[in-house]
Amino acid sequence: MPGPGLIPFGASLCTGLIALVLIVTGRSKRPPQETVSFFEGKRVRKVLYVVCALFLFPFLLSQIGLFLCTLLFVGFSLKTIEPQRWRSVLILSIGAAFACYLLFDVFLRIQLPKGILIRKLF
Repeated sequence: MPGPGLIPFGASLCTGLIALVLIVTGRSKRPPQETVSFFEGKRVRKVLYVVCALFLFPFLLSQIGLFLCTLLFVGFSLKTIEPQRWRSVLILSIGAAFACYLLFDVFLRIQLPKGILIRKLF
């Protein structure tokens, strides 16, 4: 009978194996000729926006509920990281929100904040 630590152990084992493979393949390549600043060429502002949204998610979760919070977070992330067309953003955001609602509320029966929208719909 596996105990409650089986999934975290398996996840950490897989992460360790992936890291080991990346270390071995990285050593076989020749080193770069130039040193580059860590932030050069990266979109730091976009990363900071998404990190702020991740910290805001739990605070909004209790106020507006899982469905609407997930819808807004996925939509914001899709528009911020690599701007997508609005149609794609709406379809993916609504799909992700419904999938989270079905998974956590219907199938797993986890009591999460319903929020304004779900109370009115269901």
